[in-house]
Amino acid sequence: MGQMREHFNMPRGHTEVERGDINFWITSDTRGDYSKLYCDLVFVVAKKLNWSTPNWIDRNDPLVESDTAFKEHYVWVERGQHQFSDQKAKKYKRFTLKADPLKSFQPQEEHGCLLDIRPLLKDLGVDIAALEAALGPKAKNSYSRPFRLEAQVACDLYARVREQADVLRTGADFAHPDFEKERKSRKRQRRQWS
Repeated sequence: MGQMREHFNMPRGHTEVERGDINFWITSDTRGDYSKLYCDLVFVVAKKLNWSTPNWIDRNDPLVESDTAFKEHYVWVERGQHQFSDQKAKKYKRFTLKADPLKSFQPQEEHGCLLDIRPLLKDLGVDIAALEAALGPKAKNSYSRPFRLEAQVACDLYARVREQADVLRTGADFAHPDFEKERKSRKRQRRQWS
């Protein structure tokens, strides 16, 4: 199974996500304008780990790999965001997905810009109108919903994205001490080319 997702911190994930599934995290220049769909991350699930409690995770929990990971992926817990009601907390489980480091990557063009995968999706027969509806309107505080891809479409998209990207950034690249400085520099360059 594959999924298209627009937000990294979604209030509700799909519990059906399992090891080996491919998630394509996408973004656009402007919310509601999906004429370009940039692939921010190709995330192949290595592990799905349930939280011990659905509304809280401690910085020292074994699921949290570092202070940086907590700040990037879990700080919303301290802010009290995306909390389940007591009734829903009994019914739902919250989980963390861990990426396969050998299969997950960020596809980039040669100048460090994210790869636009909209043409690939069209070539693979993905219903673009349904995808845009799942991504949601321009409305503030509206959330996108995961958009399911058939397993074969997800595998084909994965192969094509790997093939068309000039650069494949991995977790090790993002952990490099100079990465943030490089990312900001590329962002400035991208604005100049636009």
